[in-house]
Amino acid sequence: MRSMIRFTTALLGLGVAAMLAACGSDTPAAQTPTVTSTITAAPTSSPATTSDPSDDTEKSTPTVDPVATPATPDCATPDVAGDIGRIAGPLRNTRGAYWVQGESGGTRCPGLSWVSLDTNGATASSPMQLLIYHNGYFQGTGIKCNAGYQTVLASTPDSIQVRYRYLQGDDISARPSGSATVTFRWNGSEVVMDGSLPYGVTLGQC
Repeated sequence: MRSMIRFTTALLGLGVAAMLAACGSDTPAAQTPTVTSTITAAPTSSPATTSDPSDDTEKSTPTVDPVATPATPDCATPDVAGDIGRIAGPLRNTRGAYWVQGESGGTRCPGLSWVSLDTNGATASSPMQLLIYHNGYFQGTGIKCNAGYQTVLASTPDSIQVRYRYLQGDDISARPSGSATVTFRWNGSEVVMDGSLPYGVTLGQC
């Protein structure tokens, strides 16, 4: 009888051990898919963020700076022959006397340019004129009256510096001792003169 009791107890012990082993093996099996799903989900979110076509930073990168493309200024080709006929002066009414084109310079476009006019067959004291252009468009003459001994000293895209010499005292026509320098400047809308000229240059005509 004692042998059967021991045998039965042994069988019960083995059964309990088997059940505990089975319960212990169920725990890791249930946890395994949870760990696996967490690992595979991590890399899928990264490329979705970098390749989003609605990203504002991505769109603004190829924008071209408008300053890099300057506007082309409006330029014209000066009509010197036509503009000569528009200026005032006694040469229109003097037989055999007319303007001839002399030196020219400046910055035609963009900026100020100039054309000097001489009297045909001129002497040292013969009248001279100065045609002024901005971007190739005629702006008028330096001064209204025709004055001799005119020389352009320097010019920039915004200014033209001119020296006018004149007779005074016992000067002979070839050697005027009087001198006055003015600057014709573009003020953004028209040409203005900085400085003033004495009577010896204008002779009260302008």
